[in-house]
Amino acid sequence: AVAGLYAGLLPRALLPGLALFQSGLGAVARVPQILMNFRQKHTGNQSVITWGLSFAGNTVRIVTTLVSLNDFVTLLGYLVAATLNGTLVAQILLYRQNTKAALTEKKRTD
Repeated sequence: AVAGLYAGLLPRALLPGLALFQSGLGAVARVPQILMNFRQKHTGNQSVITWGLSFAGNTVRIVTTLVSLNDFVTLLGYLVAATLNGTLVAQILLYRQNTKAALTEKKRTD
């Protein structure tokens, strides 16, 4: 689709929609994980480092977008991603004791 935009085959008005589509894909990937963590009350083997770095990267992108661009769609995408990644980091920290117990129990039963 992006190639079609640059080749002039598709109208440039589709570009914001493509950016929102990417944000939607990120949400589709993270929301089920967030819901599962909430139901289980533990996060399994998710890494606070991985999600923390992703959250930090989104935060930096939000700041640079605010400073250098006047693009609400781009900012919205980074805000959605930061919110979801931040939620995962918060769950990992909040449920760390439950996660430790769940992983210990899993090792015992394996």
